[in-house]
Amino acid sequence: MKTLNIKFLVFALVASMACMASCKKDSDTVNVETDSLVGLWGVDEGGALVYVEGNLLADVEITTGGTLKFNADGTGEADFSITFMGETDEAKGPFTWERDGFELIIDKGGEGERWVMIDDEKSLKTIQYTHYGEEEEMEVEFTLTLNKK
Repeated sequence: MKTLNIKFLVFALVASMACMASCKKDSDTVNVETDSLVGLWGVDEGGALVYVEGNLLADVEITTGGTLKFNADGTGEADFSITFMGETDEAKGPFTWERDGFELIIDKGGEGERWVMIDDEKSLKTIQYTHYGEEEEMEVEFTLTLNKK
């Protein structure tokens, strides 16, 4: 009887190991080639929330214009401007990108920025990026709305 119990235990152990080995963990990484972000997007509007020491200081409108192109091979091209608090910055040139769940990782040849997808509809995307100032007490949360061209 003891031999039968040991055989049953070994069988159960082998069966559970085989079952675990056949299970595949789902990844949050999105296949870039089939991602709905692939295509040409107009950077149509934006906003910024400015926080100092965790307190909301200002809700600022951003003037934007131009395009972002996301290619199926994980590359892209930026050609837009952002005017924020009287200063204009140009975002021009190539970048690489990938999706990880709700995050959009954009790398312009240095350290990648992690944007969060707030709206992820077929022809409308809203992405958000938080920039921490040189002084740790200030952060700016940028939001851009992209429309399919």
